[in-house]
Amino acid sequence: MDFEQKEAIYHSSGPALVIAGPGCGKTSVITERIYNMVNVLNIDPKSIVALSFTRYSSSELKQRTIIKDSCLGSVFFGTIHSFFLSILKDYFSYPKDSVIGNEEKNNLIINIISNIISSNYIPNEALDIISSKISEIKNSNYDFDNRNAKINFENDFIKTIYIKYNSWLEDNNKLDFDDILSKTHHLVKSNPHILNLIRKRYMYFIIDEFQDINKVQFDTIRLFLSSDENLFVVGDEDQSIYGFRGASPVFMVNFTNYFKNAKIYPIIKSYRCPPEILNVANELISKNKSRTSKIIESGKNNQGFVRIIKYTDVIEQAKNIANEIKQSKSTSNMIISRTNFEILPFIKSMRDYNIKFKIKDKEFNFFSNFIFKDIMSYLKLSQNYSLDQINRIRNKPDRGLNYIHNEDDFRCISVSKIKKTIKLNVLKNQISNLKNLSFIDAVDCIRTTLGYDNYLISYSKKYGIDIEYLYEFFEVFYTLVDNKTSIKDGINMLEKEYKSQIISSLNNSISSCDVLLVTAHASKGLEADNIFWVSVNEGQFPHIRANDIEEERRLAYVAISRTKKNLYISYLSMNKRKIAFPSEFLLDVQKCINKNIML
Repeated sequence: MDFEQKEAIYHSSGPALVIAGPGCGKTSVITERIYNMVNVLNIDPKSIVALSFTRYSSSELKQRTIIKDSCLGSVFFGTIHSFFLSILKDYFSYPKDSVIGNEEKNNLIINIISNIISSNYIPNEALDIISSKISEIKNSNYDFDNRNAKINFENDFIKTIYIKYNSWLEDNNKLDFDDILSKTHHLVKSNPHILNLIRKRYMYFIIDEFQDINKVQFDTIRLFLSSDENLFVVGDEDQSIYGFRGASPVFMVNFTNYFKNAKIYPIIKSYRCPPEILNVANELISKNKSRTSKIIESGKNNQGFVRIIKYTDVIEQAKNIANEIKQSKSTSNMIISRTNFEILPFIKSMRDYNIKFKIKDKEFNFFSNFIFKDIMSYLKLSQNYSLDQINRIRNKPDRGLNYIHNEDDFRCISVSKIKKTIKLNVLKNQISNLKNLSFIDAVDCIRTTLGYDNYLISYSKKYGIDIEYLYEFFEVFYTLVDNKTSIKDGINMLEKEYKSQIISSLNNSISSCDVLLVTAHASKGLEADNIFWVSVNEGQFPHIRANDIEEERRLAYVAISRTKKNLYISYLSMNKRKIAFPSEFLLDVQKCINKNIML
């Protein structure tokens, strides 16, 4: 332990903020802090609450603590949600089954939407987005007694779903995951006697990753504190990247405004990153205004390097990076992109270079996406007619076609039943015209001539989804299938080769692979010798749909600071068939790498 870490560990009492940069040993500080509290300060471990934001980080913190002393197992280790839920059960007699799970929540939303639009089919993407919007609204407006007041709904569709959803929960005495927070805040604040009991039981609070806290969590934790305000928090506002969940760095930045007697312990020596990496990271994050000014220093003796590389397009980028990894024979590599879509080319290049890889994001499977299934149905129909396939796409876009009950309705239309329906005949001819096109040309024809893009535009308006987000799913086809590939070969390639490879990569362990493919969000908490930060272009990083440039910069900071040795930053001159430009983030840091570099 260095001097800065020891100062934080031996903090006596009262509020304390530990500002710990990437690789600065914050988890070790917390474990040593708990050990010191119990074994030196003689604090009852049952009065200590140690909280984090994920089950994984909470479990890791517990294991690393109790390995020092098994008696420390009586400390409450858990997520903020699990702690709040324990309060509801212990003090307000909430039964175990009062909280609905994700499956029950989704089924409830499906039933509500089905009654509104008179359809039983709700695409998973629409369901996920609506579910996220409900969570977002609840986390930003947690007045339980006045839940629907002063909410700026995006549209009437979302508003109707939200109100009906909450009404069902209230009528059935149920809570969802987000209600755990707001309900706890409401009940504790409304019951001073119970609050006093909680304060006597839990006298010391420790929070890891404090930069990820949101307002309802922060306000409720403050309620729990006794007059001594024994709150010890560890975090880094420069790594606050979950604004879409309501998290905000403001609670760290303004900590001394909330707690006038707070002690601040900056821990600025990183034992992960070489000086060359930290020079770039420090320069980039210094552009943000909502932060505590600090410069992270390196505690490592070894040197690393930073390179900026320009590639023509995503294919060249993926091939060259795969070749670099193959030639280096390194087994510790991480490719970091802004979104999952930028990972796609690397699946192909890793396969071509026989490099074992892992995709970390379990939500990566594009093959379950409705757009993928729709386009594949069109393509398969061009090769061989199928009742299931035609019923899937018959009204995408709306053609006024009824459900087709037997093969003859479609197969025989060109012979004996050609007059049965003009619309069905037109669709048959349009699909038949696809069969001699290449795979990619056929996809383009489906989007334009057959009107699938028009269907997506209507769909985006109906569910309040950004149309550009939906268009991005076509990158699965454009990236993984070559221009000259036939429809038949393209179908086989996607469904047999890539699908099985992606599924197996999701199940691979990190330690068994040479390369980890992750988004910047998913890279948090990870590290590797060599980091490849890819497609660092305007519109990609920062993302074109991002509302907060400072959070995008923090996300870039997280990506850079995963590096244990070498950092490769690459950008494109062409992307998605258009001229592309380097990210403003590259312009911010180029002088740290090479003053003469021309972007």
